[in-house]
Amino acid sequence: MGKNKMIKLLNLLKEISGKAAPYGSGYAPVKELVTDTEIICDNCGWKWKIKDGGDDLYICHKCGHDNNPDN
Repeated sequence: MGKNKMIKLLNLLKEISGKAAPYGSGYAPVKELVTDTEIICDNCGWKWKIKDGGDDLYICHKCGHDNNPDN
């Protein structure tokens, strides 16, 4: 790889650092998130308040995905 291509690649990496992977990159974006007040489905992105979750707090009522934390 030439020096100019390497510099362009390094600049691109600096630019996208900390951003989600672009569509079609082969990496699925990580959407799994549970905050103090809400849960965001890691499958479809639907979010709901914890106080409204009921007995099946981690089950998404939009797509049915189980969002139980792994840890």
